[in-house]
Order: sequence, then structure tokens, then C-alpha cells
Amino acid sequence: MATAVYSLHEVRTHKTPDDAWVVVDGNIYNVTKFARLHPGGRKILLDYAGTDASKEFNYFHNRRVLEKYHKKLFIGHLQEDLEKKARRRDRQRPEHQNQATTTNENPRYYGEMVPYGDSTWYQGWRSPYYNHSHHKFRVAMRTFVEQELVPNSSKWVENQEVP
Repeated sequence: MATAVYSLHEVRTHKTPDDAWVVVDGNIYNVTKFARLHPGGRKILLDYAGTDASKEFNYFHNRRVLEKYHKKLFIGHLQEDLEKKARRRDRQRPEHQNQATTTNENPRYYGEMVPYGDSTWYQGWRSPYYNHSHHKFRVAMRTFVEQELVPNSSKWVENQEVP
């Protein structure tokens, strides 16, 4: 049986909750039904629907994830010339981009976007347990750290003092 080949233009048309495709390493996956089961939440998966999410996927997932779901979700390959460009681009990536820094380039989010690693409010999830008192406490803690700890931390390190 021949494997289907799609252009990136075709993949970009599949970016709705009812029809979501994602490209990872030149393979195209239909994640429409899987989105509701995604451990990191449906929202993050649908935000990358219709795109080549190879960089983001490989940053957060082990290769075994693809092995586990490949057979169920795989629908085809990206055109060969686009695969070659992607491999060439990955080989030319500067080493400093592989460091564990904030990799999220999407301004709608804050943090590293690690499922269950960051607070859920970072990722736009709503929780009945995270209410106004939590928000006030977070603001108070941030203010305390920025006003009391950060300005004095270098002095404490230099003097080898414990506050």
C-alpha cells in the first residue's frame, strides 16, 4: 500500500478541533481524536495543528511516544523536498538553541509549557481550584521576591551569608 504524500500547504488547512493534523519529523499525524486524550491537554495540541511541530514535539517527548502512536495516528509524509529542507535546517541549528532555556516562542503562553511541570494557569487551563486568593498570593510572593530577595541575593553570595 502506497503512503500518502501531502504538501505543507495541505497540512495547514487541517487546523480545527474537528480536523487537526500535525507534522513531526516529516510524518503527518491526524490528532483530531487523540487531542482529547493528550496528557498535556487538548489546547496545546490544537495550537500546533496544521503546522510542523517537530521542534516542539522533540523537545518535550521521547522517541518512544511516536513509536507507540505512529500506527494509529500516521496518515502520510510531507513532500520529500520539504523533508530535506527540514533535515538541513536541523543540522545547521546553533548549539546554544539546544540548551534548556525558555523555548516557547508563542507570546500567548508563559513558562516552558511542560505538561504538569508548569502551573496550569501558565498554559491557559482553567481550574476550579485556582481562584482569586491564589492569584493574590502569587502576586504577593512575586512582589516579595522581587523587592526583598533579588536585590540582596548578590550581596549575600559575595559575603557568603545566609539571610
